[in-house]
Amino acid sequence: MAKIAAKAMEKNDIEKQKLKEKVSKDLAAGKVEKENAGSNVLIASVAVGSLVFSLPFFYKSVARLALKTSAILKGEEYERRN
Repeated sequence: MAKIAAKAMEKNDIEKQKLKEKVSKDLAAGKVEKENAGSNVLIASVAVGSLVFSLPFFYKSVARLALKTSAILKGEEYERRN
């Protein structure tokens, strides 16, 4: 059992070393920066899209929160209307 585990660990170490060499080679060539170039735009568009698509489900709560906040900022008492 120990021989099998040692053989598997040795194989994993070789694969890790190959991966490290590939990553360092790509990093030196500037390939990593090219692959990650549009990631900020992609993340922002996903965040905005999720907000836009989920807003119809809770817009009444957002409106109520805005009314309550504006009343507090004006110094008025907020009255709940049903």
